[in-house]
Amino acid sequence: MVLLILKKRRKKPQDLGANIKPVFRVTNYKDFEGRHIEGSENLNMFPIEINWKEKVYVNDGKDWHQIIDFSFNNGLLNVAPGNYSVYIDQIPDVYEPLASQQVDVTAEKDKTVEAVFETKQKEEVIPAGHGEVNIRLQIDEYDNDYMGPGGSYIIKDKKTEMYLKKITLKTYTKLYESAIKNGEGKLTGVSFHRANMTILPVGEYTAEITTFDDSLTFESKVIHFKVEEK
Repeated sequence: MVLLILKKRRKKPQDLGANIKPVFRVTNYKDFEGRHIEGSENLNMFPIEINWKEKVYVNDGKDWHQIIDFSFNNGLLNVAPGNYSVYIDQIPDVYEPLASQQVDVTAEKDKTVEAVFETKQKEEVIPAGHGEVNIRLQIDEYDNDYMGPGGSYIIKDKKTEMYLKKITLKTYTKLYESAIKNGEGKLTGVSFHRANMTILPVGEYTAEITTFDDSLTFESKVIHFKVEEK
């Protein structure tokens, strides 16, 4: 018996003659120390940071369509020459709202036009006379910031010798990035990270581990640190 297997050839989408390149730029990506990642303001984070299949629409002069109604490959939206509007309905809430959710462009034959959306990543405002600190205990085989079952610590002001009530301390989740580079050292992207931060008045402090997993052994249970104004 001879078995003949036929594969259906996928039809190549018709080239409509022009392209629109949606661009989503974030101008203030920073590392943990707050240093700007040079060149990151030129990275195109579309569609990486955008739910493009559900939250991006295109108007062809007649009606609004979801972007998936068009041919979208390699970051390019293939369209017929003409006037278009690109609309982003929603971006991740870690970013400041877009100055304009809609960008109007003219797509010309055999050319690519960019529809540029620009924003900043939200940043915590640190009050004057205060700084921030990330207190964490890293244990092998544990996730970051996990001190083991029931693990906790207390913070003591070195100047007043007073313990600070954790319930009164302001904390937040800090977003920061690290650079991704190719073999030639060129920036190709960023990796995203989070850290639990505590805001404290400028001064010197100690953090003391009070409860912990009994199976762990510590060289020291007290950490001395200094908070400087940001």
